[in-house]
Amino acid sequence: MTLNIDGFRSKREDFVNMIERFDARSGRKLSVIGLCETKLGDAEAPDVPGFRVVARRDRAANDGGGGVAVLVRDSYAARALDGPPDDASETLAVALGEGDRAPRFFVGYRAPDDDMEPYLRALRFHASEAAAAGAAFVGGGDPNLPALQLPQSGVDLRACSGATETAGCRAFRTLLEESRLTVKSGTVAACGPDLDAALTHYRNTTATRP
Repeated sequence: MTLNIDGFRSKREDFVNMIERFDARSGRKLSVIGLCETKLGDAEAPDVPGFRVVARRDRAANDGGGGVAVLVRDSYAARALDGPPDDASETLAVALGEGDRAPRFFVGYRAPDDDMEPYLRALRFHASEAAAAGAAFVGGGDPNLPALQLPQSGVDLRACSGATETAGCRAFRTLLEESRLTVKSGTVAACGPDLDAALTHYRNTTATRP
């Protein structure tokens, strides 16, 4: 699951309650959570009962915005993965388990006015690393591409709005084609009213094709 929490401090109680409701209603437990816009300082931690922070990246300027983190159930093995050299993106990736073929989980955030290239570079790097290792790859986050138009999200009103795609949208779409990744919008309109979609509200999720 990925979620733009837009400030962990103010949303913590609701977030913990959401996880508990998900576990109770679905009969299974969330195992990994990617958070965007945590907006935490160096001395603060996104503490959630039953989870540990495997990877975290706060905005370098420490301006009270941005920030990403990956939380994993205490009972699951996981490790943070190195990103590309000189990585300037707000992205993270972790391996869920031991060994090179352990599934990879990516989460990223891009502010609306930021350059798209660092985000794309990191996503391309981690997707390529996973493919080279023969590992499954799943990613999510919020790259702030509201005009992105893809066949997979054709029932998403944003994708059907007729809005002109930006250069960032086109670059993201090209990366998907090159990396053989697919996108499924996380809105309830696109995914249906199933429990996962209703609770996660992620913007874009990528997964390897079968």
